[in-house]
Amino acid sequence: MNISKQLFELQKIDLQLDEWKARQIQIKTILADDSKIKSSEKEIKTLEAKLAEAEKELKIAEYEVNEQIGRIKINEGRLYGGKINSPKELEDLQMESAAFKKRLAALEDTQLDYMMKFEDADANHNKSVDAHSALISDTDIEHKQLQIEFENLEGKIKELKPQRDAFSQSFDPDHLKIYEEIRVKRKGVAVVEFTDKSCPACGVMLTSSQGQLARSPSTITQCETCSRIFYTN
Repeated sequence: MNISKQLFELQKIDLQLDEWKARQIQIKTILADDSKIKSSEKEIKTLEAKLAEAEKELKIAEYEVNEQIGRIKINEGRLYGGKINSPKELEDLQMESAAFKKRLAALEDTQLDYMMKFEDADANHNKSVDAHSALISDTDIEHKQLQIEFENLEGKIKELKPQRDAFSQSFDPDHLKIYEEIRVKRKGVAVVEFTDKSCPACGVMLTSSQGQLARSPSTITQCETCSRIFYTN
């Protein structure tokens, strides 16, 4: 039996299991990550506060405009009511009326500014709410798809794991221990295919006798530098 080749085949299974398990961890991380939704909710609250402030400013501006309109009406009632005959008093009322109207024009300009500010704030808030709703919907779809993928991977792992365990029973316990220890140290890769005069993993050059041993089907030959097991096809 070619021990190294068998270990190489075992490694294929283990690497496949590693890949599926790593993807499951990735899926769990994505499912647990609600940072985008929280950020979206925070943005909505910020825009809600801006909208409320803009609405407050607009109401104050509207109140001031209405108050000024009221003053003008009172002034014009006195001016054109026919009860005042004094030229001086009429002149004073006319000057007051002009001042009131000038002030009203300024207040109406301010009101228009606040109205535009409110409309912008309202539009930004609505846009953010719509974007949040779309994010929730997209996230829900993505999570359902990821959950299906996770369950499919779980099924594949449950199917392959017993095959892996049964296959590993055919190995010498000492050989299996060496293999598993190297896998832990070398990020899952314990066996490398030897085709030249150097280790394909770390690049160290082998002597001719080491190369011959690496090609032996009945022994396990390890790289003296990285400890990986050599396999020759």
